[in-house]
Amino acid sequence: MDTLTHALTAIGLTQLAHLSPQVAQDPVTQKAIFWATMAGSQAPDLDIFFRFKGETAYLKHHRGFSHSLMAQFLIPGVTTLVLKIIFPSVSPLLVFLWALAATVLHVFFDLLTSYGTQAFFPFSPTKLAWDVLMIIEVPILLLLGAGFVLTWRGYPPGWVFLGVFSLILIYILVRLYTRRKLYLLLVEHFAPGIDALSLVPTLNFSKWDFIVEKKEKYYTGRASLPSTLQVEGVYYKNSVPPGLLNIALQAEPIQAFQDFARHPMITYKTCSEGHEVKFTDLRYRFRDYHPFFATVTLNQNLQITGACLGKKYPRRAAGQPALSAIRHPTSE
Repeated sequence: MDTLTHALTAIGLTQLAHLSPQVAQDPVTQKAIFWATMAGSQAPDLDIFFRFKGETAYLKHHRGFSHSLMAQFLIPGVTTLVLKIIFPSVSPLLVFLWALAATVLHVFFDLLTSYGTQAFFPFSPTKLAWDVLMIIEVPILLLLGAGFVLTWRGYPPGWVFLGVFSLILIYILVRLYTRRKLYLLLVEHFAPGIDALSLVPTLNFSKWDFIVEKKEKYYTGRASLPSTLQVEGVYYKNSVPPGLLNIALQAEPIQAFQDFARHPMITYKTCSEGHEVKFTDLRYRFRDYHPFFATVTLNQNLQITGACLGKKYPRRAAGQPALSAIRHPTSE
C-alpha cells in the first residue's frame, strides 16, 4: 500500500488502543503507542533507500527482508528498546504489541496488492502477491478519514476505529469474493490449457484486469460481475530468436525483471546499430498500455551495449493502438 495509508492506519491503531483503560487514561502511554505504531507502519519501507543503488537493486530488494518474518519481529523489538528509553514508565510489552500490530498490518496490506512481498522469509523466499487491493485504495482512505472526523467531533476513538477496521475488513472480504467469482468465470471461459491466470484490481471497484497465459500466447482484457468478459488483446509470449534471447537474459536488469515479472512478454526489433530486446510485464496496465518493462540493446556482433529497467506512461495519438506490433485484437 501507499505511505499515506500506512501512516493513517498507524494513527488509527493508536485510536483503537483507547479501548484499553490503561491507554485512555494515560497521555504518556498514548504518545508511546503513537510512536510505536508509526515506527511499525513505516520501518518496513526503509528499503526505499535501495533506490540510491539504482532501479535494479530496488526492484530486487523492495519488499524483501524488511517485510520478512524476521523483520516483523525485529522492528517492534528495536522500537520497544528505543521507546523504553524515551518513555521509561510505559509497559515495554504494551509498546511491543502495538508496534507488532502495526508492522504485521503493514505487511498484510502489502500482501493484498499485486506487487510481490517476501512476507514469509526465511521459510519461503517467494514474493507473494494476492491481487486483492490497489496500491492506493480510496475506500480505505475514506474510511480512515471518516474515523478521524468522528473522533474529532467527540465520539469515543476506540469504538470508532473498531468500527472503521471492521468495515475495512468487510471491504477486503468483498474484494476477495469478487475476485474468486471472476477467477472461476475466467477458468470456465478459457479452459482447457491455462498455464497461469492473474486478476488485478483497478480503480473501478467492479472491473478487474485479467491476464490468461497459455502455451504460446497471453490473453488480456477486463472482467466484471456478474459475467462480463472483454478480451482486448492477444500477445505472443516470445518472438525472439533463442540465440538472441539467451544473450539478452545475461544482463543484470533483465534477470531482476524476470524474477519480478509474472507475465513477461518478450519482443525485439532490429536496426542498423543492432538489436533491441524488450521485456514487458503484462500484469501492470495503464489504460491500454503496459508501462513496466526492461530493455537490452545489442550490437551487430550480439554484444550487450546497454540494459535498463523502465516505467513509462506514454501519450499516444488518437486511434493509435498500444503495442501495435504485437497486439492482435480478438473477439474470443
